[in-house]
Amino acid sequence: MKKVTSALLMLFYFNLALFAGEVSLRLIPLFRGCSYYWSGEAVGAVTPYFRPLNCARWSAGIPPVHDRDRKEYRGSIVHLEEDCAYEFELRDAKGMVLPGSRGTFRTWKSTVPVARTIVLDETNFDGHLEITAKGRPDGWIRYTAKPGFILTNPRQAANKEKTVAHDNSDAMINLRNAEYILIDNLTVRGGMSHVIHVENSSHIRIANCDIAGWGRVGVQRFDRNGRFFPVGVPVPENYYGINFDAAIYLKKSANVVIERNYIHDPLSRANSWLYAHPAGPEAVAVQMVQNTVLRYNDFIGSDEHRFNDAVEGWGNFHPQGGFNTDAEIYGNFMIFCNDDNIELDGGQQNVRCFRNRFEGALCGVSIQGCMTGPSYLYENLTSEMGDERGATQLILKTASRRSGKYAASYVFNNTFSGKGRGTDVLEHHRMVLYNNIFDGAGNRIAHAGRPTAETANNLLPGGPSPRFLDASRGRYEPAPDSPARGGGKVIPNFTGPGPVDVGAFQSASPRPLPERPLPVRLDCEKIRFKVDETQAKVVATVAGSNFSGRYRIAKNSDFDWFTVTPDSGTVKSGDRVTFTVRTIPDRFRGRPLMRGAFLIRFENGLSRPVSVYAETGWEMPLKPHKPGDVAIYLNPETADKGKKFPRANPAHGPEEDGCVEFPARGKPEKSGSPYLLEFEFDVPEEGYYGLFVRADVPSPAGAHDSFFYGFDDQPMIPGSFAEARSGRKRWYMVAQSGPQETRSACHFTRGRHKLRISPRESTRIGLIAVTDNHYAFELRE
Repeated sequence: MKKVTSALLMLFYFNLALFAGEVSLRLIPLFRGCSYYWSGEAVGAVTPYFRPLNCARWSAGIPPVHDRDRKEYRGSIVHLEEDCAYEFELRDAKGMVLPGSRGTFRTWKSTVPVARTIVLDETNFDGHLEITAKGRPDGWIRYTAKPGFILTNPRQAANKEKTVAHDNSDAMINLRNAEYILIDNLTVRGGMSHVIHVENSSHIRIANCDIAGWGRVGVQRFDRNGRFFPVGVPVPENYYGINFDAAIYLKKSANVVIERNYIHDPLSRANSWLYAHPAGPEAVAVQMVQNTVLRYNDFIGSDEHRFNDAVEGWGNFHPQGGFNTDAEIYGNFMIFCNDDNIELDGGQQNVRCFRNRFEGALCGVSIQGCMTGPSYLYENLTSEMGDERGATQLILKTASRRSGKYAASYVFNNTFSGKGRGTDVLEHHRMVLYNNIFDGAGNRIAHAGRPTAETANNLLPGGPSPRFLDASRGRYEPAPDSPARGGGKVIPNFTGPGPVDVGAFQSASPRPLPERPLPVRLDCEKIRFKVDETQAKVVATVAGSNFSGRYRIAKNSDFDWFTVTPDSGTVKSGDRVTFTVRTIPDRFRGRPLMRGAFLIRFENGLSRPVSVYAETGWEMPLKPHKPGDVAIYLNPETADKGKKFPRANPAHGPEEDGCVEFPARGKPEKSGSPYLLEFEFDVPEEGYYGLFVRADVPSPAGAHDSFFYGFDDQPMIPGSFAEARSGRKRWYMVAQSGPQETRSACHFTRGRHKLRISPRESTRIGLIAVTDNHYAFELRE
């Protein structure tokens, strides 16, 4: 009787498929997961099942997204083994296999068969390499370098500043219409807009490269939008600023793997959000790609050379934007960006981001503009956030004006710790958030009550503390008494059967993040030196039974303010090595916190990263300009002829870092008003100058962060103190009201000029500065 029922049901599904149209199944495996797409009509709930080939037991996954417009079910299965064959099928709520939903696949293999090796040296590399060759699936073409040979581009210095658009043809290595190519173990110092450009190519691997010194430097144009612009050539009025200068740029290509690379020290740097949306260099940029893997990479910026995003995508709100379809991003370390650590924005169709470590950015992972979906973020660690000024925003960014009709992001078992604003659930983007730690006063799930949100078993501010093992040393595993232990929800295919811990670390299967197939474990993954502390220890323990490897300490050239010893050596299984990190205070820059990182990097490119922070005790002086700067200081107290503005502290005027009180007055004062302050000053050279004010902004900042101002005969306009924060006296740039992109410096001819200011909102202001060096007045925390 059961057989008859099953047969009738199968006939029903077959007829349904004929009525609805042809059914089809596509399986897209990568290394650690597989995307699936089943076209057809189903009734009720659908669940994916999979098992290793010839294995008796099936495992279930989480339900797919149902795209009713495409009549398609799509989703991912994860935590697969490399180079392993699997069976797959979809079942309905009654356990019946959907018609045409059975298939097999094999995950990718880490090694590729090499048929020919081309060794680059001074005889065959002149600064530029075009690769259009096509290898074969069973015979890849490998490009590597002679030991000790460093790839440079002698044309870069002459031309790089004059390029308005990022020019793919000037990349050091261009791959066009190439197939089955391995770029392996190159050391690169230079490049134009890009170092490696991959376009219309397939089956490309870029592995174990050390890349630095690329990009266009330009000059920061405060008269435009604070971004960097080329020099020596006309720049169109609508020019955005130098951007998309990527060490590796992927365009309209498929089956590309970027792994075990150290990308650092671009020549240029990105502006901060103080002026406009950041623009500048990135380690990797992606445009309309498919089947892409980024794994085990170290993308390390610095305060002197910040990335815009470590990984940036083209087309944030385009269905094929960003990583587009079928991607794995795992085991990466990304740090020191002025916008996002990584943008997944765009298609996000079966894009999986897991077991990464993110630090030092305004935002961590951006999933805004999920145009098709689903995307998956799981078991990532995000901590120590902040751009070059220490400012933070959403750690998991969803600041999107629109998403796709069936957009969905699954956010499981992540740890978001420290400064930041957590995430925000949008009306047009479904988010499923299970087992995450949001640690920090501002790290919450905003609008969690929206119908698009599904939350469970998260640790949130206001609840029990997650109690990490030792966050000060980068150990974010749950302590033995942590409520995270055993407090998680079982998620089919994503977690074990239980008990499940909340957050990125599981006490039942401990592993460091970023995940690396490297049997080296550190007792300390973050160092924070207090003022006057100059030495710290990091102990590395080597596990396994037959591991042996040579390592070196790798760090950016900007991190010359600390040393690590020993700086090279060989370790083997059972070894225990102590590394000593020493700061060099004489090399601290003028900022309260030095930020850096180093790698214990092995010859195959795998590494263990350690982030390093040093509190310097430095405080910005009252008059922070540098020798050679134009800095004209104006005192509002001396211009207050009518004595309308009392001192905030009677003992200290603006010249002693005190403030005067401005009352709230809703419109600009006219000539002759005692509330109108007028200053005259001399400009030594024609040029663009910024206006800054020293202010002690009361809380809430948004209600006390502006005055009216006008130069010479120009009308008075509102000027906002950007970006205002309460609770600390500091210098603020006075920005024009309106969209952030319109903030600009003021043009002055040489000679005498006049500044007029009057109250708008109640606030407290001290000295005012007119300067040609915005950077000296920006606060860095």
